[in-house]
Amino acid sequence: MVDFQDKKAVVIDLDSRKPQAEIQYPELADEVTIPIRYKIVTDGNGLAGMISSYLPERNRVMLSHNGSTVNLVIEGNNRLRLKTGTRQYDIGRVGLEDLAVGEAEKQKESGFSHGYKLRSPEETGSLSFYERDGGQRAVLVTGDSPFMPFLPVALFDKINKDLEGKTVKKAIPQREALITTKVVEEQGAFARFVKERFKPRMLQKVFAYQDQNGEKDRLFEYLDSGLRPVILNGPTGNGKTVLARDYANARGLPYYFDTGSSSFRLSTAIGKFVPAAEGPTFSPGSLTLAAIHGGLYVLEEMPPIPQDELTGLNMFLETGELPLITQFGHETLTAHPNFRLVSTGNFHSAYTTNELNDALLQRFSQIKMGYPTRENTTDILLARAPGLDYETAELITKVTAEMRDESRSFSKDLGLKGPVEVAQRIMSGTEIPLRSLFEESVVNPITTYENDVDSGNGRLHSKLMKILDKYGV
Repeated sequence: MVDFQDKKAVVIDLDSRKPQAEIQYPELADEVTIPIRYKIVTDGNGLAGMISSYLPERNRVMLSHNGSTVNLVIEGNNRLRLKTGTRQYDIGRVGLEDLAVGEAEKQKESGFSHGYKLRSPEETGSLSFYERDGGQRAVLVTGDSPFMPFLPVALFDKINKDLEGKTVKKAIPQREALITTKVVEEQGAFARFVKERFKPRMLQKVFAYQDQNGEKDRLFEYLDSGLRPVILNGPTGNGKTVLARDYANARGLPYYFDTGSSSFRLSTAIGKFVPAAEGPTFSPGSLTLAAIHGGLYVLEEMPPIPQDELTGLNMFLETGELPLITQFGHETLTAHPNFRLVSTGNFHSAYTTNELNDALLQRFSQIKMGYPTRENTTDILLARAPGLDYETAELITKVTAEMRDESRSFSKDLGLKGPVEVAQRIMSGTEIPLRSLFEESVVNPITTYENDVDSGNGRLHSKLMKILDKYGV
């Protein structure tokens, strides 16, 4: 039983009637900074665990105890799913109207307000809430499972009530400026010209990045503090661009980008003269537009860019000043205080032998990113293909994870763009068989170059066929 009191909730074993643990409520003001942390202590012996609420931004409540993590995921229509590591429970809310007539009358007399059914392939349990004499208690019934992993479900209603009517913000420090140099009070003629002629490019339909190991919080803090730009370093298709777009959207910044290659020229990012009715006019590139409008500039695929081209960025990154020659003459542009810069790429990839020098790289903070975990991959698929059932999302995840292991043995990367497309095509009502969707969307870019695909002997292609056979696809 969980006895909800003024400043804590006490967990009591109904057989022995002895307290097992208590959950201490935090003191909350009108403005709440998330995550909210509820401390769990057992028998007065100190901290035994911590329930951290990441609502509403991450749509989950997390429990940490004994080095393990339990996640209560809040999906669409407030559907709940509990991931304990070894088991996964679908959690359905139950009201009096869902009970049989006789049971409903009996429960109503006992003060029943609502409850939850806890279902996994191995076990079925329940969590029932009762209100009487101004107090609230919950009765948790599980099989042989310990009570601790289910505490996020027991506390879910309490957390929602604590947040009700509060101003919620995220615990990330924010500062006003990025560039630690003077900001000119009066803009030059070209900067004024750009602001009049070019509207800021704002993002729409941005997907929230699914954080794995705190990389989202670190990127937000690094860019908010403004000491240095950031490199997002990791394999293809692991969410680097999604994370950068998420930051721009969350902070309300205009978004600009260029894609790097061996033929990339910094002059294109800065701008060039083009014909116009009034004579040759300097047209700003993405970097210049971001600097003037105070936006986020993302340099995609930085590793293959020639070092000589990137050297031109050094002084701009150091001082925030960019000298220009335009139709108005010479002008030194000073970046807007809100200007941010992010570079992405696989800096350890076998796809490029280009080596960037330390003078450039030391001007960046670097966040190393891997592929999402299987759990997060399933969450991403469910978010990007609303309405997709969990079992199908998990099947796509399993096939992707196993195929990624096979691809690595051939020094190939397998990102999430293909798996997301499979999920979205399923939800759009495609008539293409699922097996073909996997073959043509998930690993097709990796296997098409193989000479023996048609005969069935293509190495990676045959691996995929075996994996699909394993799962009955």
